[in-house]
Amino acid sequence: GGMMYGSGTPGYATAAWVLVLLGGLGVGLNLWLQIRGKDQWRDYLFAEEGYMAVNVVVLSGLAWVIFAGVLHG
Repeated sequence: GGMMYGSGTPGYATAAWVLVLLGGLGVGLNLWLQIRGKDQWRDYLFAEEGYMAVNVVVLSGLAWVIFAGVLHG
């Protein structure tokens, strides 16, 4: 109903949702590679660095999206 009257979901909310979804997929992929023992993911510390990298990328991207949303209105 909101889209019919021109008050749909703001773009920054959709961007935040997409970032969180991609972060979840990144964590899932890292976990799958760790469980399967693929190449470098056999090493626990390498897999942990993957989790940290996904976390930093998603959280910083989410912070920028929130910042842009606050500036927008």
